[in-house]
Amino acid sequence: MQFTTAALAFAGFMAVALAAVVQEAADLPHPLVPFQYKGTLGGHDVQLNGTVEEIYAQMKVLHPEFDAEHAIQNGTNASAITPQNVNSKSNYICKPVPGHKDWDYANGDRIAEGIRYLKGIDICDVGPQTCVRISCSWSAGIFLCNDNDHAIFPKCNYIASYAQDLIGKCSVFPVFNGFYTCGQKFDTDRYNVIVRSTSC
Repeated sequence: MQFTTAALAFAGFMAVALAAVVQEAADLPHPLVPFQYKGTLGGHDVQLNGTVEEIYAQMKVLHPEFDAEHAIQNGTNASAITPQNVNSKSNYICKPVPGHKDWDYANGDRIAEGIRYLKGIDICDVGPQTCVRISCSWSAGIFLCNDNDHAIFPKCNYIASYAQDLIGKCSVFPVFNGFYTCGQKFDTDRYNVIVRSTSC
């Protein structure tokens, strides 16, 4: 009896979790797929899946000497954003985003933390006509969506600058309660970055 109750409870939990994932994917411009990072991190060649926060956690397990702060500092110093990059930035939309009325505000401090983490990894690639969640913590997510019919390989530091732009343009400041942000920013090379509340 206890086993049956536990099994039913687990099945119920999985159904709720699956429903949340389906809703998350349905609420984006393209299907949501896991972010796959292939590159050098902390002096190691790695291939890891997940958000940047999950990738850092995996690195600490695989390589206990891994220093996330050192990786972030090295990435910040090495990945300059050129004027040519900036010129490819296009328009932005703040909440409410047309066609995505359910998108909600995310904690701005958590988005800023995700931006810092993204500076520690090199390439944020995404396949054709898909979205990846590149950062997520405390229900605050950064997504990269590719409108092209081919994969793209932008620098994560550059993608982080889109999220930073959205903090600057799309934030609200409730009294005595920090700040929150939600929006979508586009690139002329047919991809876009989204910051919003999400499940994580």
